[in-house]
Amino acid sequence: MRDSLKNKSVLVYSFADGNGRIEIRWDSYDAVERCDTYHTQISTEPGFLSAAHEFDGPRFASGDQISLPKALGTVLSFLEAFSESRRAGNPDSDNWGLFPDHLSEWAEAMRDEFEMAREEIEPSAD
Repeated sequence: MRDSLKNKSVLVYSFADGNGRIEIRWDSYDAVERCDTYHTQISTEPGFLSAAHEFDGPRFASGDQISLPKALGTVLSFLEAFSESRRAGNPDSDNWGLFPDHLSEWAEAMRDEFEMAREEIEPSAD
């Protein structure tokens, strides 16, 4: 599994109409914690406050057989939860602080796009 990740270590998803992109790459394997670590970069485009956010994550246990599309799907799910929390105006939600405030307007506007992107990149279970 790790060899295939090293050979295909970057996945970039660009949203329609130039409304942002997410780049995720396999970063490393942590032998102590026995998990794969990814690095994610989110950038918004003009039309929103131009913002970028980079973070190390998500992390997955080594036995989970995670592919780059699945890792990207996880980030998209987190963005959906973040945008739903912001849209509901619930600062007590665990999802409120998943991403920095400057991504809030973009995430709220893109919420439906996150779901469509997730369906596009993750293979169906059927």
